Amino acid sequence: KSVLIVDEVHAYDRYMHGLLAEVLRRQKAAGGNAVLLSATLPSGVRDRLLQAWQATGDEQAPYPAVWCATHGPVTPGVVPEQQRPPRREVVTELFKLPGAFPDDALLDRLIAAGLAGARVAVVLNLVDDAQRLAKLLRGRTTLTVDLFHARYRFDDRQRKETVALQQYGRQATRESGRILVATQVVEQSLDLDFDWLVTQICPVDLLFQRLGRLHRHKRFRSVGFKTPRCAVLSVEGDDYGIHKLIYGNTRVLWRTERLLAQTDQIEFPDAYRGWIEPVYREEDWEGEPEAANKDYCDILGKPSPAAWK
Repeated sequence: KSVLIVDEVHAYDRYMHGLLAEVLRRQKAAGGNAVLLSATLPSGVRDRLLQAWQATGDEQAPYPAVWCATHGPVTPGVVPEQQRPPRREVVTELFKLPGAFPDDALLDRLIAAGLAGARVAVVLNLVDDAQRLAKLLRGRTTLTVDLFHARYRFDDRQRKETVALQQYGRQATRESGRILVATQVVEQSLDLDFDWLVTQICPVDLLFQRLGRLHRHKRFRSVGFKTPRCAVLSVEGDDYGIHKLIYGNTRVLWRTERLLAQTDQIEFPDAYRGWIEPVYREEDWEGEPEAANKDYCDILGKPSPAAWK
């Protein structure tokens, strides 16, 4: 009858959510309790996890909400208006580049930002890309370029994480600019604070996790970085290549990119519901590529609309 606590629930894929649902069913049958934590969980995933607990929820719940499920319908507890998160805007740019990899112009901007005193993060989806970018930057500048990913021995990874927290964390002294090239290891659970973020395309909920490392704490910001800014790098065309293999659901990548193309800023906390819910909605979007629909149907194990024809 121990309490099961699962953090960052959104970070699991569909397969892992299936395993988690079975764990919840057994936990409930054993008379135990569970606490699931996430800031960016789509309502569809939340509903499936509630169903595993023999409960149901309301899709229209405001953000943030607390769900206390025992059995049957659940009415979420909501935060009073005066205690809700403050409004926050992140200025965004979308770049369509070969392989979603920084070109020479963006490399120059990264270096210029560091020389201006900014602490910059570049989050890439592949360790190979991160290693290649760090090497390119180190060949172009005398700025310190840190590299952090998961392909290290445990001791080395712990040391890299400690350096990242010391140089980019809450207590970091910022006497000069610095660039951190990293993979998904920095997008959650680490208290890091950057002046500017550059990231490769990823699902909207994970993008928001990465944006949570922008201007995380109140501190002095270099000129040009007083406002949170993020540049998102996507592929040319609709073929996401290796990024599709990483995230599986091409439709989610395409929809996330589509929303980014339609605006130059994201407003929080409204975007937690206003962006995540439509991106993960079952219904097709107008103009959605057939390949994206096919990939989604493959994930669900059902025929694509093209096959029905």
